[in-house]
Amino acid sequence: MMNLTRPSHSIILFLFFMLAINSTSALTKYNVLNFGAKPNGKTDSTKAFLMAWKAACASADSTIIYVPKGRYLLGSMAFQGGCKSPQIIFRIDGTLVAPQDYRVLGKSTDWLSFEGVNGVSILGGALDAKGPSLWACKASHSNCPSGATTLSFTNSKNIRIRRLLSLNSQIIGSLAKDLKEEGVQNVTIRKTTFMGTQNGLRIKSWARPSTGFVQGVRFLDSLMRNVQNPIVIDQNYCPHNLNCPNQVSGIKIKDIIYEGIRGTSSTQVAIKFDCSPKNPCTGIRLQNVNLSYLNKPAQSSCSNVRGKALNLVRPEKQTVSKMNLTSPSHSIILFLFFILAINSTSALTKYNVLNFGAKPNGKTDSTKAFFMAWKAACASADSTIIYVPKGRYLLGSMAFQGGCKSPQIIFRIDGTLVAPQDYRVLGKSTDWLSFEGVNGVSILGGALDAKGPSLWACKASHSNCPSGATTLSFTNSKNIRIRSLLSLNSQMFHIVINGCENVNVQGVRIIAAGKSPNTDGIHVQLSKNVNIIKCSIKTGDDCISIGPGTKNLWVEQVTCGPGHGISIGSLAKDLKEEGVQNITVKKTIFLGTQNGLRIKSWARPSTGFVQGIRFMDSLMVNVQNPIVIDQNYCPHNLNCPNQVSGIKIKDIIYEGIRGTSSTQVAIKFDCSSKNPCTGIRLQNINLSYLNKPAQSSCSNVRGKALNLVQPERALNITIEDFKPNKFLIEHFGYHRRKLRILPLKTWPCYDDINEGCGYDVDQNDYVLTKRSQKLLIRADATAWHRGFCVGNLLLSLASAHPRDFLFQKNELEISRHDLQEPMSRLWSKTTINSTSALTKYNVLNFGAKPNGKTDSTKAFLMAWKAACASADSTIIYVPKGRYLLGSMAFQGGCKSPQIIFRIDGTLVAPQDYRVLGKSTDWLSFEGVNGVSILGGALDAKGPSLWACKASHSNCPSGASTLSFTNSKNIRIHSLLSLNSQMFHIVINGCENVNVRGVRIIAAGNSPNTDGIHVQLSKNVNVIKCSIKTGDDCISIGPGTKNLWVQQVTCGPGHGISIGSLAKDLKEEGVQNITVKKTIFLGTQNGLRIKSWARPSTGFVQGIRFMDSLMVNVQNPIVIDQNYCPHNLNCPNQVSGIKIKDIIYEGIRGTSSTQVAIKFDCSPKNPCTGIRLQNINLSYLNKPAQSSCSNVRGKTLNLVRPESCL
Repeated sequence: MMNLTRPSHSIILFLFFMLAINSTSALTKYNVLNFGAKPNGKTDSTKAFLMAWKAACASADSTIIYVPKGRYLLGSMAFQGGCKSPQIIFRIDGTLVAPQDYRVLGKSTDWLSFEGVNGVSILGGALDAKGPSLWACKASHSNCPSGATTLSFTNSKNIRIRRLLSLNSQIIGSLAKDLKEEGVQNVTIRKTTFMGTQNGLRIKSWARPSTGFVQGVRFLDSLMRNVQNPIVIDQNYCPHNLNCPNQVSGIKIKDIIYEGIRGTSSTQVAIKFDCSPKNPCTGIRLQNVNLSYLNKPAQSSCSNVRGKALNLVRPEKQTVSKMNLTSPSHSIILFLFFILAINSTSALTKYNVLNFGAKPNGKTDSTKAFFMAWKAACASADSTIIYVPKGRYLLGSMAFQGGCKSPQIIFRIDGTLVAPQDYRVLGKSTDWLSFEGVNGVSILGGALDAKGPSLWACKASHSNCPSGATTLSFTNSKNIRIRSLLSLNSQMFHIVINGCENVNVQGVRIIAAGKSPNTDGIHVQLSKNVNIIKCSIKTGDDCISIGPGTKNLWVEQVTCGPGHGISIGSLAKDLKEEGVQNITVKKTIFLGTQNGLRIKSWARPSTGFVQGIRFMDSLMVNVQNPIVIDQNYCPHNLNCPNQVSGIKIKDIIYEGIRGTSSTQVAIKFDCSSKNPCTGIRLQNINLSYLNKPAQSSCSNVRGKALNLVQPERALNITIEDFKPNKFLIEHFGYHRRKLRILPLKTWPCYDDINEGCGYDVDQNDYVLTKRSQKLLIRADATAWHRGFCVGNLLLSLASAHPRDFLFQKNELEISRHDLQEPMSRLWSKTTINSTSALTKYNVLNFGAKPNGKTDSTKAFLMAWKAACASADSTIIYVPKGRYLLGSMAFQGGCKSPQIIFRIDGTLVAPQDYRVLGKSTDWLSFEGVNGVSILGGALDAKGPSLWACKASHSNCPSGASTLSFTNSKNIRIHSLLSLNSQMFHIVINGCENVNVRGVRIIAAGNSPNTDGIHVQLSKNVNVIKCSIKTGDDCISIGPGTKNLWVQQVTCGPGHGISIGSLAKDLKEEGVQNITVKKTIFLGTQNGLRIKSWARPSTGFVQGIRFMDSLMVNVQNPIVIDQNYCPHNLNCPNQVSGIKIKDIIYEGIRGTSSTQVAIKFDCSPKNPCTGIRLQNINLSYLNKPAQSSCSNVRGKTLNLVRPESCL
C-alpha cells in the first residue's frame, strides 16, 4: 500500500510509472561514473555504459542507471534483454553524444538499441546523434552510408520514454513497401505542436499492392504553426516514379479521427486527402478543425475519401457524407507551454543572483544584484537562466529593458520577491517589476509579495495616498511565458500585458483581499496571441480585464473569486480606440463574484468595437451578475451624462453557462441605443436564483437562443412572404380576427416592436409586426413542426406548409414545462407522424380533482387505460393543481405507439407514510414502450417516514417514487421529484431511456433516497440534472451498460456510485459507462466504485469519468472493494468483482479529507488498467494525498495528489 504526498511544485519532473514497484523494495542505483564513464564529451564511455547495464540487468532488484550532468561520448550500443531486474530506469541528467565522424555510426542500423527488454524507462536527458555531417554528405550525392536510428526498442515490453531530447538523428521511415505487411491500429496522437514542419499529421503509403491497413487512429488537440501540410493522407507516394508506376495502394484506411486541429498552414491547401482509387479512405471524421493560411481560411483537397464533419471545420471540405459546417471569422490559436525546448541538459548559461550579491533574508535590498544578473544574462549570446534560490529577496522598483543578445532569458524563481514594507516606496511608481521591449523572457515559479494591504488601508481611510504600483508588467514584448507564479497582495494590478505578442500565462495563482481596490488579476490590452490557462485568481477587482486592442486571447480553466469576474472593458474611455476581437473564455468557474462574464463600456462616443467573442462552459456559484453587457457605464454620472456608447458589439456567443445567481436578474443586456448589440447567441444556459428560474433583462439587443435557455426570454422569428389572414386561417384557425400589438414589457429581451401598428391576436400567444414582418412566440410556447417540439428554440416558418403544423384544438398551448429540444433527439426511434393528431386525455375528464385532498388514483388509471387502448399517439394531460394519488402500476401491452404524460400540476402522495410505505413503488410502469413523462412535480411526502426510521421505530421500508421496469424508449424530462420515501427514480431492465432536465430534492440526511438508480439496463442517458439527496445521486447497479451521464450537479448526497456490487454470487457486469461534466458540492463521495467483500462473477470495465469539479468532497475518487458494513455477511472474504479499464480525466477541485484518491481493491482481483490524467485535487489549499492497495495503472500529464499507482 502506498500513501504519497505530492511535492509543492506543480510540475512533475517524472513519475516512475509504477511498473510493479513494491513499495517496500529499494531501487539499486548504478552511477555510470563508477564504471569509468567520463562526462567530458571526448572520452569514449561506451564500455562503461555497457558495464553499468550488465550490473543492473543481473540484479534481482529494481534498478536505476544514473547518468549525471555532462556530455558522454558513445558508440553504437545494443542493450540485450533477459534481465533479472524487474525494471531498469535510465535517469539521464546529461547528454549522450555520438562520434563527430558520421561514418562511425553510419553503417550501423541503430546507435542505441534495446532488444528483448522488459520494464525499461528512459527519463530525461538528451541524445545528440551528430547527424548534420551525414545529411550534408547525402545532399552532395556522394557515396554515403544510410545512417543509424538514434534510439530503438525491438521485441520489448513495458517501455517508458519521458522528457527526452533527441537531436539531429541520422534517419527515419512508409507503408506498402512490402506485399505482406501488418496493419497499424489503435493509435492516439494527442496534444502535439508542429512548428514550421513539412507535414503535420500524415498517413503515407506507397502506391503498391499490400495486405496492410490503418484503422482506429485518433489525432487530437494539435497546434500547427506555419506547417506545409497540416493534415495529409497520401496513398500515391512514389518518389521519382520508380518501383510503383501505374499501381495503386492496397493499404485500407478507415476510422480516422481529426479533432481539435488548429493553427496556420504555410500553403493554401491545409487538408489533403489523396486516397487510393481501389481502396478509398472511409470513416474519416473532421471535428473542430480550424486552419488558416495568411490570416484567411485555407483550402482542402479530397480524392477517394468518405467521411463526415462535425462542429466547426475550417477549411471547408469535400468529404462525401453528412456535413454540418459553420465558419466563424476567427482562427483559434493555442500555444506551446514551453516552445523554448527547456531541458535539464540543454546548454543554458546560468546566473545565480546570490553570486551578484543578493541576500535571501528579506531585509537587505537586493535590487542592484538582480539588475546586475539581468545585465549579464542580457549581454550573453546564449540562452540563459537567472536563478533565484529559496529565500526572501527585498526589491525596489525595477525596469528590465530589452535589446538583449540572449535569445531567451528564464527567471527560475524558487524563492519569494518582497516589496518594501512602506507602501510609499513603490506607491508612486507605475510598476514594481517591469519588462519593456523584451523577447523570449520566461518567469517560472516563485512568489511576488507586493505588501499591498497597508496602501489599501490608506485608501480606505480616504487619506492622501499614492495610486500604487502594478506588481508585474510586460510592455511591447514578445514570446513571454509566466508559469506557476504566485502573486500576493498587489498595490494595484497584479499582472499587466500591454502591447505584447505571444504570451502564455499558465498555472498562476493570484491572491488579494476581496475588498482590495483596483487589484485586477491579469490585465491585457493592445496585445495579441495571449493564453491564460489553469489559473486561480482571488482579488478585489476584475480577475481578468481585457482592454482595447486585444485580439486572439484564449482563457481556459480559470477559477475566479472573490473578484469582479472576467470583463471586456471598460471601453470607450477614448474617442479613438482599437477594438477587441477573437476572444475565447472557456471552462471557467466564478465563486461569489460581483460579475461573471461582463462586457462594459462608458456611455461615451468611441470608434471601438467588440466582436467574435466566445464565452463557453462556465460555472457560476452565487454570482451577482452572471452574464452582463453594460454600455451605459457612467459612475457618479460624471464625464458622460446624456451620452450613448459608440462601441459596436456583435457576434457574442454564450454557451454552456450554468449555476446560480445571487440576484434575480441573471442575464442583463443593457446595450447602446445608438449602436444596439447584434448577433448575440445564448445556447444551453441554465442559471437559477434561490432554486427557482432567474430572470433576464434586455435593452437594445438582437440575437437568438438555442436549446435550453434559463432564464426565459422572447425570440425573434422571421416570416418571409407572410400574408396575415391566410396564415391565421390555414395555420391557427383564427378566422378574420383583428390583431393588436402587445406592450413592450411583455417582451423583455426584444424592444424593437413597433407598438400600435394595427395587428394582434385575442390570446397573447404570438405577435406580428406589420412593419418588420416578424412573428414573436413567447419563450414558453410550444408548436409541433415536422416532428419537432419547439420551445425556447428559433422556429423558422419561411418554407412551412399548413400540414406541417399541429396544434391542440387549433391553438398554441402555453406552459413553461414545454420541450426545449428537437423531437428527433427526444424520441429516438419513436417518431411522430406530423400529419396525424395526438389524441388527448385530460385527467379532469375522468374525475381527477386538483385540490390535493380527493383521491384521484382511479381517474389516472382510467385515463391510462383509455390512452393505452387507443391506436393513436396519445397525451395524458394533467393540468395545474395538486392531485392526491395512491400506489399505481401502469401496465404495458398498449396499442398506442406512444403515450405522453404532460404534467403541469403536482402529484402528491398520502400524508400517512404507511399508505405507500409497504409498497415497492408509488408510480410504476411495467413493460411499457414509448412512454414520456414531461414536466410536473412528484411530492412523495417522505419526511414523516424518514423521521420514523431515525427514531428506530418499526417502520416500513418505503416506496420508490417512480420506476420503469422491462420497458423501452422512455423519456423523463423537466420533472421535479420531491422527498421520496426511498429511491426517487428507478430504471430496471430497460432500454433506450432519456432522463433530462430532472430536479431531485431530498434532505441530506434522508435515508436511502438515491436520486436515480439504474440496473440491468442499456442505452440510458442522464443529462442536465440537479440532484440533492441523502444517498447516491446516481447509483449504477449490475447489468448496466451504455450509460451516459453528463452535466449533472450532485449535492448534498453520496456522489455517483457504481455499486454496491457483489451482493449476489452470479451477477451481471457493468460496462461502457461515461460520466462527464459533473459537479459535486459537499458530497460524501465524488466518483465511486463499490463492491461487497464477497465472491461474485460480476465485473466493471470501460468506465470514463471526465471533467468533474469537486467542491469540499470527502472522497473525490474512490474504489472500495472491501465494503462490509458492521462486518456482517462478508467477514474474511474478498471481492470477486473484476475492475479494469477505468479512466479518470480532468477531475479537479477540493477534498474535505486529506486522502483525495483512494483505491482499495481486492487482493484476489486487483484493479487493472486504471488511468489518471489531468487530476488536480487539493486539501486545505495544499496537495492532498492518495492511497492505493492492489491496483495497477498509469498516470498522464499533471496528477495531484501524486499518483500511488
